[in-house]
Amino acid sequence: MRDSYSLKEYVQMILDKKFIPLTSHQRLWNALVKNDSLLKDPVLSNADFFKKTIDEYFRPAGKGYDVRKRMLVLVGPPGSGKSTFVQKLKESIIVYSYTDEGAVFRIKGCALNEDPLLAVPEAIRSKIRQCGIEVRGQLSTYNQYRLQQFQGEWENVQIERFYLSEAKRQGIGHFFPGDHYSQDQSDLLGSIDYSTITKYGSPSHPMAYRYDGEIQAANRGILELNEVFKCQRQLLYPFISLSEEGSYKISRQSPLCADEVVIGHTNETDLEDFIKEKNNEALTSRMVFIRVPYNLVLSNEIILYQEKLLNHDVSRLQYQALETLAMAVLLTRVKRSNQFPVTKMEKVMLYNGEKVEGFSRDDLTEEYQDEGMSGIEPRMVFNLLAKVCARDTDQIDAELLLEELEISLKNDYVLPLQEREKFLNAIEQARAYYHTKLYDLVLDFIEDEKMSDLDQNVQRYFQELSSETSFSKSVDSLMEMNLKHNRDSLREWLEDDLDNIRYSDLPDDYQRIFKRFTLKQIQVTEENFREQLYEYGLQQWKNKSIFVSDSMLDTIDQLMRSE
Repeated sequence: MRDSYSLKEYVQMILDKKFIPLTSHQRLWNALVKNDSLLKDPVLSNADFFKKTIDEYFRPAGKGYDVRKRMLVLVGPPGSGKSTFVQKLKESIIVYSYTDEGAVFRIKGCALNEDPLLAVPEAIRSKIRQCGIEVRGQLSTYNQYRLQQFQGEWENVQIERFYLSEAKRQGIGHFFPGDHYSQDQSDLLGSIDYSTITKYGSPSHPMAYRYDGEIQAANRGILELNEVFKCQRQLLYPFISLSEEGSYKISRQSPLCADEVVIGHTNETDLEDFIKEKNNEALTSRMVFIRVPYNLVLSNEIILYQEKLLNHDVSRLQYQALETLAMAVLLTRVKRSNQFPVTKMEKVMLYNGEKVEGFSRDDLTEEYQDEGMSGIEPRMVFNLLAKVCARDTDQIDAELLLEELEISLKNDYVLPLQEREKFLNAIEQARAYYHTKLYDLVLDFIEDEKMSDLDQNVQRYFQELSSETSFSKSVDSLMEMNLKHNRDSLREWLEDDLDNIRYSDLPDDYQRIFKRFTLKQIQVTEENFREQLYEYGLQQWKNKSIFVSDSMLDTIDQLMRSE
């Protein structure tokens, strides 16, 4: 495909079905289909909600349905990934514009990136329409004037291919709200070029205008509006007609046609304030709002943190360090269920794809529409990791990261006291989670290295159970009521062969009790237990990419003393 044609050649190429021109929504949808790895990008930790955005907005818009006439607004807390997602969309459509299918053409030298087909007469448009391509809108007065260079003959108009680029402001626009007293619509719409008025004789002359606003830059691509509802209301008025009709008005000229995907992002507070104003109904009716909460999937959160680390940081991270930190953060984001008897910890497990008996992920996600819209934001965690990893230390364990998170929360001037207490409680829950994981490692050691002790304790317990000896009572003290209630039935089931009963014959819950009991015995009887655990850890834990450390063993010591 060439980079330049006459408009006559371009039209013939379309009529011969050698090229299919795309609208901006079609181009972006095709780019997303082609870029099937987008949602697998680790920086998009909230992939489920971004997939929802693609399915609910970009798919129907790309197929030509009426939703293309709406501005998309992503609503979420700071750090939920809204701007990152939009950046990925821009990157996708930019890459696609370099392919033959995604090629974009404009009238040569056009500051508006205007679609060349707007220059063809109705008779030719009807032929193009028969190919399934609708040409919407009229040629701008700017290009009508330039058409005189070609003696008014549309066939002679020269067109050129251009490649979308944010750096060159070609097909990608980006608008930020500014000072309410100095910012005006010229940032979006361009402005009259007063230096050329003497040349062209009037400020209404189409050549006496600077077509350098963000709406003009974004034509044929994407316009991103940062913190859209922090803008002055009058700055948003052009989007009423731009969204619905694909046109907008500039000073002293007839409406200009534009074909662009408009994406804004905001937080819930700004959106609520905007909706309260009755004068904004015309704008809100032309918007599609999609919530973008914080990520709630543990494995995705861990990957997000890993992406922020340098290569040499990984070897310093101790067992469950990032996992525990991520757990603390996610516990601040999930809501306690009012419908199901499930803990917040169990909710995190379910959202992570783990099984929790009696519940499904779908049951819980339907309870709250706004779950994940509050909690600890990723940027606080990124700052924490940067601070800790920059230190000259060999080991970074879960306890250290939790302590640093506590310090960050206590020093946060913005965080309300009630929220701070809730977040600190989540840290304690995460610490208990980490201790359970550590304790399970020790119990694995007991099962692997002390099987004969386990078998002896199981046999002795069931032999002495009916006599209620001090030994059997010691084991009972570790059991919850439901296990005590079922033990007699278990004993009856095993009674025919009590002398030969083995640890492996027991259900999992009872196995854990006897591992705990045997561990308590060994703590008392074997002085070199820590050394045994260290040697075992060097061999067995290393196989699981778990590196034994003094800080880890110190925590284990404290846990066992508190048992």
